[in-house]
Amino acid sequence: MKRIFIVLACAMAAFASSAADMTEEQKTVYTLGAIIGKQLSVFDLSPEEVALVAKGLNDSATGAKLAVEGEIYGPKVQELANLRRTLIARKQAAVGKTFAEKAAMETGAVKTITGLIYIPLKEGAGTNPSADDTVKANYRGTLIDGTEFDSSYKRGEPIDFALSGVIKCWGEGLQKMKVGGKARLVCPPEIAYGDQGAGGSIPPNATLNFEVELLAVTPAAKAETGAVKTITGLIYIPLKEGAGTNPSADDTVKANYRGTLIDGTEFDSSYKRGEPIDFALSGVIKCWGEGLQKMKV
Repeated sequence: MKRIFIVLACAMAAFASSAADMTEEQKTVYTLGAIIGKQLSVFDLSPEEVALVAKGLNDSATGAKLAVEGEIYGPKVQELANLRRTLIARKQAAVGKTFAEKAAMETGAVKTITGLIYIPLKEGAGTNPSADDTVKANYRGTLIDGTEFDSSYKRGEPIDFALSGVIKCWGEGLQKMKVGGKARLVCPPEIAYGDQGAGGSIPPNATLNFEVELLAVTPAAKAETGAVKTITGLIYIPLKEGAGTNPSADDTVKANYRGTLIDGTEFDSSYKRGEPIDFALSGVIKCWGEGLQKMKV
């Protein structure tokens, strides 16, 4: 096995020295190998095991006789993946706990009931977002060994997101910040990506480390008085209660209406035309069909 690995390593070193001279097609093929390698991260392979994978790949691709029977060992691949994933999760949980304990002792660090470690790096002067708000932020995310898995700084632009739509660690941590501030969030797996991880970049049970800069807050729209949101998403806001009957889904009604876009631009109005319209509730958009049944004449 050692000889296989040494030969493979030498071949890789020789190829790497001429990588700058690769053609576009060679670069694409090389990237294919990198993608395969990333997909194998769940196995946490040793260098010797990587050499075995390379031999299996080479034998299969060149049509050589396989050293083992695929019918016997093929089904065992998923078993190995599950075993290695479990081992990775246990290891991540242990080292993550130690990392979080050290972070909690840093100057200014606050540990919340959820396990979040919040470390202010720069105090902001603006407002704190609430749980339903949308924020604009720059961030950098790393594993506890310093490996960067995501960064808005690298992409060259901040991101906008609703606090209700991100991992719990972010939803909680960002609410402690003020616009203009910067903080470090240490997120245990329970409020990050849990025992599933995320793709090939974040292992199962990984404790994550984020540096976040809060740039702006867009408050969530406040519900209007009397507003009712139905299961379909319709928001019904009564403006004046009628005294007559409610129409049913198969009825025809006569109504006046005015329709606008959210910026106030009017796109249709029976008032402008000077006369109401008659229509069957079964023949209009679902929003109208549902909404008109809630009204009384």
